[in-house]
Amino acid sequence: MSNSEKDPDESVYFDLNAANIDRSRRALFVSNSISFTHDNSLWGPSGPLDGSRFNITLGYTTDVQYSNASYYSVIADYRQYFRLSEQSAYAVRLWLFYNDGKEARRFFMGGSWDLRGYPRWSLRGRKLWLMSQELRFPFLDALAMRFPFGGLTFVGIRGAAFVDLGGVWDDVYTQTRGSTGLGLRLNLLGALVLRYDVGKRIEDNLSHFQQGVFQQFFFGWDF
Repeated sequence: MSNSEKDPDESVYFDLNAANIDRSRRALFVSNSISFTHDNSLWGPSGPLDGSRFNITLGYTTDVQYSNASYYSVIADYRQYFRLSEQSAYAVRLWLFYNDGKEARRFFMGGSWDLRGYPRWSLRGRKLWLMSQELRFPFLDALAMRFPFGGLTFVGIRGAAFVDLGGVWDDVYTQTRGSTGLGLRLNLLGALVLRYDVGKRIEDNLSHFQQGVFQQFFFGWDF
């Protein structure tokens, strides 16, 4: 085995001989932030169908004891919902997460809740952007199963067609990633939404689609 291995996602070489180096740090962090939040959204069985939501946060984090780290943060999250009918909507989400400074922490992205088609939290960087578009529509009003000892009924099964675009980086922006596909959403007792997505990643700076398809099963409300 060679003394270095390459992370294909980030094109960074890691020296295996450095594995025994003590990289621990001591710090006493103090974070200060100010946020503005707006939300007038109207929700359906699996998520918002009308209105808008947004949050803007400005923050500064510093190590007040040892001065090992200090960085500022800008987080912007905007979501708009265009009602097409009583049960259908076109939804748009825009993210910009930005940390900069001495040893700024990284953000994580990937998975059913943001950039679909990529392993959960597999993309990381101090800067991040995301644009999601989703067409939400009714798929099945009710699905009933009868058994000799009773029955089970699922209601409000929703469908979605989506396109996601985004990127993460530290110092130099290198790649835009994307995905597109279809999904199903199932509301369980008004407390939990099960999500199933199938589609294709758009790889290498949106130059081609992946071979085959991805499938993701997770839980959580629509953005």
